[in-house]
Amino acid sequence: MKKKLIVFIPIIVAIATIVYLAKSKPEPKKIEKVDEKIVKIQELKATDTNILIKSFGNVQSKEEINFISAVSGDIVYKDEKLIEGNFIKKGVLLLKIDDKEYKLNIKNLQAQISGVVASKKELEVELLSTKSLLEIEEQRLALDKKELEKYKRLKTHVSDSTLSQYKNQVLARQNSVQNLLGKLETLPLKIKASQANIKALETQKEIAQISLDDCNIYMPFDGIVYDIDVQNKEFINKNQKLFQAYDSSKMQIELEISVSELSKFKDINDLEDIKAQLYSSSLDKNFKSSFVNISKNINEKTRTLSLLFKIEEPIYKGVFLDAEVVAKQYKDVISIPKNIYKNEKVAIVLDGRLHFKDVKIIDENIDSYIVEGLQEGDNLIISNLPDAIEGMKLKVVK
Repeated sequence: MKKKLIVFIPIIVAIATIVYLAKSKPEPKKIEKVDEKIVKIQELKATDTNILIKSFGNVQSKEEINFISAVSGDIVYKDEKLIEGNFIKKGVLLLKIDDKEYKLNIKNLQAQISGVVASKKELEVELLSTKSLLEIEEQRLALDKKELEKYKRLKTHVSDSTLSQYKNQVLARQNSVQNLLGKLETLPLKIKASQANIKALETQKEIAQISLDDCNIYMPFDGIVYDIDVQNKEFINKNQKLFQAYDSSKMQIELEISVSELSKFKDINDLEDIKAQLYSSSLDKNFKSSFVNISKNINEKTRTLSLLFKIEEPIYKGVFLDAEVVAKQYKDVISIPKNIYKNEKVAIVLDGRLHFKDVKIIDENIDSYIVEGLQEGDNLIISNLPDAIEGMKLKVVK
């Protein structure tokens, strides 16, 4: 019996100790439940808003020239600014090709023209002289014929030798007249041939002058040069590629929009004043533009239309631009982010509590809606509240 008591005593002591410690342990403090949700808000303001259509494109130049040599010869001058990507002003002499041969050709042609002109003048003088001489010979022939007729009537009083002499004189005068008439037929033909020869030579000279002018290559506009394939003192052949250039004041971009997006425009029959916001992420810059025209035909493969815009600021060809085309404009409207619109309602904060408001979508933008049902000064909740309840307390963070 004593042994049993000895065994139970330690157990009893242990239990008592545990009970004591449990009673002496301080009770945990009760944490008060907080029912306030922390939310971010956006105070609504009425603003002028554009309905935008996203697009993109690469900058091109309306005027671009591929310079090809029209003559052959040695390059005797190359402007130091003729370097890839350089901007060069209009009228600057970029290249000069040796022009001695072309100048000599013009000089020879001018000598030939002068010779033919002189010959033509001689023919014209001869023509005038022939006309005058013919008039005199015809008058003399008429007199000689009268004399002959007179001597024929006086045949009995005139010797045969005298009569024969007058006959021969008339025949000689007739031959002279015939010769002069023949000249009057041929001289105009010769003059005409000389004139044609002069025109042909002058045409050759004009062609030679063009070749001479082509020896000097000038910048035709303010622009950028690139793809340069020519060196100073190099011999170039006719039709050899030299370089390319584009007019930097006539830059433009073609933007594609889908046919389905045409419905976003206020009036599809009046697209004369479309605006576009252009932006380059690589240059971190916006560019001003003006609308030029819209394609009349739909691209059957992509089902898109092309909008052409002129870029009003200097920019390099080939730069990629993001674009937002303005399809419609609104004045003093309320816009909200798309992600907070659910079941035709949005949540606002009023007197520190959450309230749902019915809203109606007026139009859709890229990442927002233009709506009715809200007003300036409303505090729109932009935080995500999956367990939002009407009237729940909120703590606002701006």
